[in-house]
Amino acid sequence: MFTCTTTAEKVGFRPCKRCKPDLSERPESALINKVTQHLDFHYMNSITLEQLGEHFHVSPYHLQRTFQKRVGLSPNEYITKRRLDEACKLLTRTDRPVNSIAKTVGMPNAAHFITRFRDYYGLTPKQYREKQR
Repeated sequence: MFTCTTTAEKVGFRPCKRCKPDLSERPESALINKVTQHLDFHYMNSITLEQLGEHFHVSPYHLQRTFQKRVGLSPNEYITKRRLDEACKLLTRTDRPVNSIAKTVGMPNAAHFITRFRDYYGLTPKQYREKQR
């Protein structure tokens, strides 16, 4: 066995084409960085795992598993968290109605938005707004 890649390359071996140890950023990390940037920019749109997989040319299963492993959340959980974080900003910075904020952040069903918000923060959006003032 070789203790460093330089010695192995001098003898005629090449770096693994699958795990690409010679790259500064792992392929999975690069993929997840691109996906999170995409989700951060498009969080207000309806996005399915299949659409993400197609956009990034990977299977939905691989994307789900890799994203969960690297980020600690599924892509769907990440989008929901991103939407709720943005909703918090809007609740504290504007006087817009809750249903308008829900639509703006990509959750057109206000009842579902309120339920998810309460599950995540322990308060309804209205209570959160009142507490922040």
